[in-house]
Amino acid sequence: MLHGIQGDIGWKKFPVIRRRLCMVKYWNTLVCMVIPTRLTRRVFSWECLYNKGNWSADMKELFADIDVLNVFSTRSVFNYDVIEDKKFDPHDNIVETGSSR
Repeated sequence: MLHGIQGDIGWKKFPVIRRRLCMVKYWNTLVCMVIPTRLTRRVFSWECLYNKGNWSADMKELFADIDVLNVFSTRSVFNYDVIEDKKFDPHDNIVETGSSR
């Protein structure tokens, strides 16, 4: 079923899905920074060490919800094609896709 239809029907909260996809894209941007002395990269590394109540804690929770916590622990690039198979639901965390009929 299409994302837009699911959002219109209320099965999924489309703004939440879009926000989480943006978070993952930004995660990939930070992980791919090759210059470790850039301030953004240094703050990212620091946040990952002290991930309590900050953006990296949200990312850790997001990756745990979709069973790819190793992406967070290894600080590797996340292939967000995986999200095509798993849809975010803000109430049930993840709803598996598949044929409904």
